[in-house]
Order: sequence, then structure tokens, then C-alpha cells
Amino acid sequence: MRHCLFGVLCLLAASAAGAELPDLPAGAETKIEDPSIGGNGYYLVYVPSDYTPDRTWPLVVCYHGLNGKVTTWPFKNVLGGKRCIVVGMEYYERGSGGSGGSRDVENVKRILPPLVKKLKVDTEQLFIGGFSKGGFTGQTLSLWAGILILGAGGSGPGGPGSCKGKAVYVGVGETDGFRESAESAVASYKRLGAKVTFEIYKGRGHAVDAKSEVMRDWFLANTEFRTVEPAIAASEELVKRKKLGLAYKTLKEAAAMSDTFGLCQEAARQAQALAEAFEKRFAEAEQAAANKQVPRAATILRVLVREFAGCDLAERAKKRIPELTAEAKGESQ
Repeated sequence: MRHCLFGVLCLLAASAAGAELPDLPAGAETKIEDPSIGGNGYYLVYVPSDYTPDRTWPLVVCYHGLNGKVTTWPFKNVLGGKRCIVVGMEYYERGSGGSGGSRDVENVKRILPPLVKKLKVDTEQLFIGGFSKGGFTGQTLSLWAGILILGAGGSGPGGPGSCKGKAVYVGVGETDGFRESAESAVASYKRLGAKVTFEIYKGRGHAVDAKSEVMRDWFLANTEFRTVEPAIAASEELVKRKKLGLAYKTLKEAAAMSDTFGLCQEAARQAQALAEAFEKRFAEAEQAAANKQVPRAATILRVLVREFAGCDLAERAKKRIPELTAEAKGESQ
């Protein structure tokens, strides 16, 4: 489903070829005048301060609240101005009109091709969201890798399974009048198969915590670290099948992506647990050899070689088997 919007971008690329954008410097927010958008006739593009053209970058379309101004808040703030391109979008119809209507969807489809041409955008990491009125964009979820609903609600598109695997973040103030609507949205999206993260901003009303670590981690888990959670899940299946070496290697690779990100730390913890299990059994083999039980020691090591195949631990056990045999022969002479 993620490729749906990318297909639209490809179809529109030719017609958008002449729509040249100005320079979009890293670390800056650029105002793009475009009366055809409606509303106040412009949108904003923020390019992250760490942007480089040697790789692709996620992009989030951000909608403001009722009667608010076009903004890249809070998403730029949550990510510290790094890691993600943020487009502050205007509504075709300002005021109390619905958000995410057909004209708004068409506007987004129209402005994205020039952006993809100008910047290195990862077209599989396109997100949408906003605060209050801007949070009611869930009916377009099928177009996006994920959505963010802040101080708002909604029921999502389609029937059961229509949002399977989609990433949804819902955040609402503890005393926000929209809290019930937000909680209803959480239940609705879960029924539709989405992966929902729900956060209540303690002590806040109709407001957003722009320093939310939960929201930040949601972004990271679904963008640059999006392979970590699947890697952990894959390793758990490998452990069940006694393919401990492949599980260990998978977890080590995931953990190496970051020393500070929570999921990477969890991968490191699980990898360490497997390493400790190996060391315990390796020590059992050494103890058996010390007790003149070389056949038993060799059996333990052969099991380790088989179960930990695919990683350096298996090589260590494999190397030890002939060493034990040679040591036993030397002692018997």
C-alpha cells in the first residue's frame, strides 16, 4: 500500500516538470507561494539541518489547527530540526471545513513531485498528520506509511484489515475535550489492523507536547530504524527454530545501528542474552573436559556449532573440538 502514492507521483511527474522550486537550504524553512492551494495560498518546506543529498529522507506533511497559520510545528520541533523533511501545508478550505478532503489530497499529490525532484525524498517514508483540525486526516491513511493524530480523532478508512501494518501515533492532552475522540480513534485503528501508539500528555489540555520522546521514538522506529523491530521479531522466530547463531547475528546488526535508541538497545540486550547462553554451555563443555569427560564435552560443542551456525560463536566452538581431542590424547600418553 505504501507504493500507492509513489505511483501517483510518477504519473504526475511529467506535468509537474515545469514547477521549479527555489533553493531549499538545509536547516531552513522556505515559503512557497502557490495560490492554487487555496486558503492563504502558500505552504512551507523545512529541510533538516543534517540533510545531505547522498541518501533519501523521510517526509511528513503537517496540517495546522482550526484558523491557525501554516506551520511545520510540532514535527520539526519533536525531531530537533533533524532527520526529516517537513512540509507545512495549507487547507484548500480554511475555517470549520473538514480536513483531508479531496481537494486537500489533490493539493498534496500535486506539490510532492516537485519536492521529490528537488530533494532526496524517500517515497516509501511519507507521513501525514497535524494538530486539532490537522489531526483529522486518517481517511487518507492508505496513501501513507503512517499518520499522526494530535489532539484529534477520526475513524480511519475502510473496513477490518484496511490499515493492516500501518503506523499510527495518537497523542492527546490529559484534559483535552477531544480526548474521548482520540481514544475512540485508537480503538478504531486497532480494529482496522494498524500498529497504534497512544500517548496522553500529562497535565495538558488542548495542546501538544513538542518534546515528546514517545512521538520522537515513533518517528525513528518508522523511519531510519524501521528495520529494527522486524529484526527483533525475526530473531524470536529463529530462536524458536533453534537457529541461535542467525538470531544472534540479526540482533547484533540491529543493535549496531544506535547505542541510544530504545529498540536498538533491546536488540543488544537480546543478543547479549544469547551470548551468555552460549558461554554457559561452552563452560559446561570445558568443565566436562576437565573431568575427563571429553566425549560429553565434544557433544556439547557440536550442538553449539549446529545451533549457533552463522555467527562467530559457532566458529569458536568448532575450533575447540579438535583441541580437546588433542589435549586428551596428550594426557593419555
